[in-house]
Amino acid sequence: MAWLWLSGLSAQIILSEKKPSQSIGKALFVLEDKEGQLDIDKVSTKEFEQKFKPSEQEVFNVGISSSIYWLRFDLQTNNLEIKDWLLYSSYNFLDEVRLYQKNTKGERQSISLGIEHSFEKRPIKHRYIIFPISFNDTLPKRFFLRVRSQTPIQLPLYIERGSFFAEPSRTLELFYGIFIGITSLMLIGSFFYWLYFKNKEYLYYSIFLLGAMIFYLSMSGHLFQFLWRENGYAGKMFLGVGIGIWIIGAGLFSKNFLQTFRYYPLGTQLMNIYVVLGIWVIVSLFFLPYRAFSIQIILIGNAGNLVITYLGIICWRRGNRYAKYFAIAWVFYVTGTLLLALSVLGILPRTFLTAHLGEISCVFEIIMFALALSHKNRLKHDKVRSDRLRSQQRLIELQRVHAERLEREVAERTQEVEIQNEELKQQREELEASRNQLAEQNKIIEQKNIELKQYTENLEHIVNERTQQLKQANLELVNQNMQLEQFAFITAHNLRSPVAQLLGLTNLFNKENLADPFNLEIIKHIITATQAMHQTLQDLNEILEIKKGKNQNLEKLNLTEILQEVLRDNFSQNEATISSDFSEENEVYFIRTYLKSIFYNFVSNAIKYRHPQRPPRLEIYTKKTKQELCLTFKDNGLGIDLKKTQTQTFWLVPTLSSRERRKRNGLVSMQNPS
Repeated sequence: MAWLWLSGLSAQIILSEKKPSQSIGKALFVLEDKEGQLDIDKVSTKEFEQKFKPSEQEVFNVGISSSIYWLRFDLQTNNLEIKDWLLYSSYNFLDEVRLYQKNTKGERQSISLGIEHSFEKRPIKHRYIIFPISFNDTLPKRFFLRVRSQTPIQLPLYIERGSFFAEPSRTLELFYGIFIGITSLMLIGSFFYWLYFKNKEYLYYSIFLLGAMIFYLSMSGHLFQFLWRENGYAGKMFLGVGIGIWIIGAGLFSKNFLQTFRYYPLGTQLMNIYVVLGIWVIVSLFFLPYRAFSIQIILIGNAGNLVITYLGIICWRRGNRYAKYFAIAWVFYVTGTLLLALSVLGILPRTFLTAHLGEISCVFEIIMFALALSHKNRLKHDKVRSDRLRSQQRLIELQRVHAERLEREVAERTQEVEIQNEELKQQREELEASRNQLAEQNKIIEQKNIELKQYTENLEHIVNERTQQLKQANLELVNQNMQLEQFAFITAHNLRSPVAQLLGLTNLFNKENLADPFNLEIIKHIITATQAMHQTLQDLNEILEIKKGKNQNLEKLNLTEILQEVLRDNFSQNEATISSDFSEENEVYFIRTYLKSIFYNFVSNAIKYRHPQRPPRLEIYTKKTKQELCLTFKDNGLGIDLKKTQTQTFWLVPTLSSRERRKRNGLVSMQNPS
């Protein structure tokens, strides 16, 4: 911890109207608190009075340090009427500066300023660290300053009257206004130049200028005053981001402007590394201690500036003509930033020149870069103009040679054309005669083509008709073949059993003894088998009649009447319980024989395949939809497994009932007769 102490008359600063501004750097006594354990009560005791050491610097500057410094000084006024004395430091990028002084009652009061404290709470709204100083008498008054910061610590302290302070402050703000104006103008102009011409150099130059503006306006306190008034920590982080952007822009601009890939390939790799370091600076800002971060950016920034200066000189000496302005600008800028870094680290004293040499050198560099870009564009335009002029001259020469050669060729071709014209005249006469002959032949050919086209069209029409007829005949033939196969199958299947029975019974018949009683029993069975065969033949004949009835005319039929006729002619009343409901539709246009067959077969099937444990019940009803009429037969019989037999339901195959094997001709007649 550092204390400033002024003892005796030589240590006191006398404030008077004749000296409205005084530096108190060498009037300070400094005490360094390396542990950070001291407070105002301890350092203001007699015990610590001798531990303070007098400062030998005009501007108190210790660079980057983790210690807390206590500064002590004595002030005395000889005129109590002057009440606008101000104690200020023109370097403001410090975490905390706390002033301790006693009021009229002898009580010690403190005021804390710095980027860790709200700008709104400052007694004087200025980017400088400014404390108002008051006196109650003409006796010497002792003050203590406690300084703590992770940024470089330097404190150029002045005691001035408020009226005197205003004029230099306006001058300095004018200086910064010029700096911001030039930088902003170049930044905006370069950015729009890039947008219009798509020249990447101007984009990189804009990035470089943006980073430089952020850095210098953060260091000067303008951003803290106007942007980060309540959040000084964000201002510190924003400064780091600005430096990272500055480094990235400098690396990209340098390698592209100098064309290091052509004049010094190693420089391209160095600038790529420098750009990566700029990205690292931004990233490390979020996890490195700010004190270590400050040392890092000083080292990376100045090392990069030296490398860029070296690259500018090398490329200039290797023939890059527009690298001259670049090298001059960077030499001047490196000198300024190096002196600024030495001032920040406390190696050089802080003066107005060293304090603002960065901004001055930056403005000079911006102007030189503008000249460099202008010079480069002018050289490019001159080269383009020269190349264009040479191209035009070469084109004129080529046109002249081509014109001479063309004249010779024209003369030669004219002579050849005259000869060819004579030949063509004779050929034209011959062609005229040939054309007349061809015209006559073309007429004949056209007539033949018309006749051939008509014949072709007629032939195509005939072929299409015959093709359709063949397709229809093929479909009918396929259908008939399928029906014949089905009929042959059912005939063989249904006649096999009675024929086999007849053959077996005739073999058992006793031909030697006709009076054998067993022959009577055999004859009864022969009669039964013959009747079964007769019934099978009747069923087959019925199928043929139904198939033949397809071509019968449709007529309007009453469903109730058809049902009553079928029941009256074929079934007794006690065979099954039959209910009907034709309320939705009772009349249809259909083939009478076919409709009666449908009713007969469904009713007979319901009775024939009834369930052994319940009396047969059959429901018959109609249901009308938008497009068709549905006639439904619903019984409580054995049923069939549609998942297994749905494709065989209306074909001539054996019965689908699992209870017994029977003839199944009925459902065949249910197929659409059309």
